[in-house]
Amino acid sequence: MSNYTQRSRRSNRGNRSNKILNILIGIVVVLIIITVAFIFVDGGDPKEDKASETEAVKQDDSNGQVDVSGENKQQDDTPADTTSDQSSAKTGDDEQKDQGTTEDSGSSETVTLPDEGQAEEQSSDDPIVEKTITNPSWTPVGTSQSGEHVSSYDDKSVDWAEKVQALSYTTGLTEGNMIIWRIGNGGSPQKSVGIVSSKDKNQKYRVTLQWVDGQGWKPEKMDVLKTLEGAY
Repeated sequence: MSNYTQRSRRSNRGNRSNKILNILIGIVVVLIIITVAFIFVDGGDPKEDKASETEAVKQDDSNGQVDVSGENKQQDDTPADTTSDQSSAKTGDDEQKDQGTTEDSGSSETVTLPDEGQAEEQSSDDPIVEKTITNPSWTPVGTSQSGEHVSSYDDKSVDWAEKVQALSYTTGLTEGNMIIWRIGNGGSPQKSVGIVSSKDKNQKYRVTLQWVDGQGWKPEKMDVLKTLEGAY
């Protein structure tokens, strides 16, 4: 076989190999193009998706809501409201204290108390009396009666009701937390003495009242009692 024939065959084989290689390269390029096109067309731009997601979160947050695990959770403003309520309640308590009122836990009644800072305490020789209290700030409790006053011990009368009001004012006991043991004559037509206690009998008092024309019953003195036995 001549040298020319051998070279011709080798040349044909080389051309065939180059064609096959070019075809394979072309296939790979086509596959790459298809893959890239698929990613861009179906998957979208990751950067754009991320930017869109960030913008959506910002919009939700601007409305006071944040999307967490697929659920919208609104920001809770309750602590601020609770603080406001507590402040209002505290202010109300302070105002009530300044007004000098007390309220019985079992009753909605309130009692306006005199200024305790002016109260004077004295010891007593009476064995049932713990101490005797007088207070220059005590004032008449007011009256709806007119004309000549006649002291009444009928528990349905206006005068009796005003005596009870004076006893409540002096002792600080609401009428709902008061046991009236006795209201009687205090030694003159315009003077009365009332013996009262709290319902649990832990607080016991004997109060002397003096009638003031046109103004009602005024406390004169209050005995803080050790016992109710012998008090009346």
